[in-house]
Amino acid sequence: MTLPAFVMLIFGTIQLGFAFFSGSSVQYALEHVARNVMVDSTITQSTAQSQFDDELKALGGPKATLTYTVDSSGPIPIARLQATYNHKVVIPLVPEFTLTFTADTSVPQP
Repeated sequence: MTLPAFVMLIFGTIQLGFAFFSGSSVQYALEHVARNVMVDSTITQSTAQSQFDDELKALGGPKATLTYTVDSSGPIPIARLQATYNHKVVIPLVPEFTLTFTADTSVPQP
């Protein structure tokens, strides 16, 4: 009788651990791209996405989407980068659900 509960607990812990690891990998990759954007103002959306994907691949991380915009309304242009990652959690005897991780950072451009 306690075996199903124990199996759910073990699989749930593993699934959530992997989900949070993947979420932190997305945050790390986003911050790495943001540092590149601070130094090089010629980076485009496609270049930023490529750097982001390469960084995630090196980390063994998941696929995530990146949004890159530049606000030039003030005296210093501000680049805003947002990443979103969806992780489907599968635990025995529990309905599947999806966790959405978002990372957001803003950096000045030269």
